[in-house]
Amino acid sequence: MPQQIRPTALVVDDEPLLVELAADFLDELGFNTIAKTCPVEALKWLVRAPSLCLLLTDVQMPKMNGLELAAHARRLFLPSLPVIFVSGFTTEFFGGEVDLPGSTLFVKKAVPLQRIAAGNCQSIPLGIGPPRWVGG
Repeated sequence: MPQQIRPTALVVDDEPLLVELAADFLDELGFNTIAKTCPVEALKWLVRAPSLCLLLTDVQMPKMNGLELAAHARRLFLPSLPVIFVSGFTTEFFGGEVDLPGSTLFVKKAVPLQRIAAGNCQSIPLGIGPPRWVGG
């Protein structure tokens, strides 16, 4: 039986433990997960990456924030690339001036990963639905 090709997800957070937890979780959901603790290193990987189906990124990180990283990823792959922003901040951090496609999800860091999967496992990789905030 041929080996099934798994969709690729990139996890980026400057907190190594959170990267490891999120990467393990996405692996369990069936993704081939690439984990990075530096957004600049993640961008270097993105430039060489053959494909990407999902980006899960912290919002505030040193050297580059998650919004900038997502913008680069969407330019390189697909304007509607599904992105999950994980942040300890509330929506006020974004200032209401961010134009995001429908395949965007905001998750407060205190939200358990199972809650993300329970409501969004099918919709996020397909890019379905308006931008949403989980755990506010």
